[in-house]
Amino acid sequence: MIPLPQSVRAILERIRTAGGRPILVGGLVRDAVWTKLGRAGSSVGDETMDPKDFDSLRMMGNAYLRMGKLEDAIEAYQEAIGRNGKYGFAYFDLGRALEKQERFEDAAAAYRKAVQLDKTLPHPHLYLAELLDEILDEPEEALTHYKQYLDLDGHGEGGWIKKRIEQLERDIAEKNKK
Repeated sequence: MIPLPQSVRAILERIRTAGGRPILVGGLVRDAVWTKLGRAGSSVGDETMDPKDFDSLRMMGNAYLRMGKLEDAIEAYQEAIGRNGKYGFAYFDLGRALEKQERFEDAAAAYRKAVQLDKTLPHPHLYLAELLDEILDEPEEALTHYKQYLDLDGHGEGGWIKKRIEQLERDIAEKNKK
């Protein structure tokens, strides 16, 4: 067992003292954060995590990411990937941290790995599409990922994405005429 950093323990203590109610973490309702990262009934100072638990490492990375500790987040995600190299969520989260560091090519590679490993995850497609579209100037691949996102996630942000797909299709057709 390895000790949790003080900053993560402080977040967990706030969660625990909230009465164990479900909390909003990263857009998903989770009430497993405390039980996943902590040990029920123990004091915060005694918190440890099982180093084999790659999902706990990913959650710890998400806590670091929310605190703006990008290097610590990246390290936690890479550790999670090291323990389970087929864990698409960890690659997606790694991509988010790398993108915040403006390491855009590395972020795109992480998003690509996430969608390669788990074809059912919609958000890596969206993040990759936006990165390719807005920063890396790869409209053809961006178009593919916008469409894949819509296929996987039939609700939510579809309106603006459909408009962006239409615009990219026009731009690509115009470019191909030249």
